[in-house]
Amino acid sequence: MQDDMNDFGEIKAKVSNLQTGHDQLRQEIGSVRGEVANLDAKTSQGFDKILARIDSKFDSVNTTVATRSQSIWAPLGIAVSALLTLGGWAYSGINEKANKTELRAEKAAEQLVSTQKELSYLQGQLRPLDRK
Repeated sequence: MQDDMNDFGEIKAKVSNLQTGHDQLRQEIGSVRGEVANLDAKTSQGFDKILARIDSKFDSVNTTVATRSQSIWAPLGIAVSALLTLGGWAYSGINEKANKTELRAEKAAEQLVSTQKELSYLQGQLRPLDRK
């Protein structure tokens, strides 16, 4: 019976130790859950900050692109207008010179034909028609 009492005492001590360990484990689990919840909240806040910065950077880039694209159209329009004006002046000048050259070529051709006729008359190759 003494052995039974010793066994019972040992079992009682083990159960008591088990109960204490179980209570400590519950406290640690509760602490870990709190830390996980805290970590989850901090992670969520961190991602929110990162997303806010990314949105801010995209807004900044969009504004910069919009500003640059607007600022390029005015000088580009002026450059195109200037080139068209210079091209028009150059074309009209070249066209005018071509017309003058064409007129000179026609006069020179008429003079050449006239000179050839006169030379032919002088050489006796052509005879004027008598008009009666």
